[in-house]
Amino acid sequence: MGGAKNKRRAHAVDLDSFVDTKEPGLYRVSVGQPDAYEAAQRWLLLTDLGAVAKRGPGEILVWVSSLKDLSPVADAKVTLLSDQNQTMASGRTDGSGVWRVYDPKALAKGTPYMVTIEKGDDFSFLLLDQMGIDTTGLDVDGAEAVGEGYTAFLYGERDLYRPGEKVEGLAIVRDGSLRIPPSMPALLRHKDPQGREVEVLRLTTDAKGLAQFHLDLPAFALTGNHTLEMEVAEKTIGQYRFHVEEFVPDRISVEIALPKDPADTVGPGQMLKYQVQSAYLFGAPAANLQVETRVRLV
Repeated sequence: MGGAKNKRRAHAVDLDSFVDTKEPGLYRVSVGQPDAYEAAQRWLLLTDLGAVAKRGPGEILVWVSSLKDLSPVADAKVTLLSDQNQTMASGRTDGSGVWRVYDPKALAKGTPYMVTIEKGDDFSFLLLDQMGIDTTGLDVDGAEAVGEGYTAFLYGERDLYRPGEKVEGLAIVRDGSLRIPPSMPALLRHKDPQGREVEVLRLTTDAKGLAQFHLDLPAFALTGNHTLEMEVAEKTIGQYRFHVEEFVPDRISVEIALPKDPADTVGPGQMLKYQVQSAYLFGAPAANLQVETRVRLV
């Protein structure tokens, strides 16, 4: 490796000469002295099978896709192993690359530990207790089921508007089983950042449970967080929050470059040549803008 003795150094090692990049599989790469008892090692998985697993109460879902082009991998063998190396469930992916098992009794007999995926000569795996995504601070609970009644999902074309602009969006209404309810009238209440009701719109859902809404913001609208509440039978079934903020002008940096060659020194009656270069502070060039020049002699 070279370098001073007893000094920690980092070296890049090309593994192509040690690993057959055309042969998928699980390789162990170890680095150590020839006569040493111990050596540093790392496992290397060479595969085209990308897998994602999601676990729920009595249920596990595995989605397999190609790492090369993200296409779904159908008819791949999926095996779920427990922490005691016992097979808890197995099967094959469908045309969408998905394998799902719902068997609360079988999954309660042990602790799911590993998922293996096989397709031809290719192999991949997931360690469920080590390869999970940390959801700390993330809103992953989802909305609670409403049971009886209706729920609405409200979406706008964006979440930031200026005073005087129009808010356009869509409301999707479903019942407690997420089925499409019959057409119904609804109220859409607009509340400003102080919680005051500004306007009430009347909507009617169509045969698909959809209702478009259009809200004109006045030029004097208060800046801050605004809320749209959808109400059916005097009960709020959905909300949409958006921001109203004043327009902030683009900030520009300007540089003026004068001739540096002494031969270009300007005298009486001669033309002053200079170059103006400008850019927006967020990085883009400030092109096609009018330039006004004022010259002061000192």
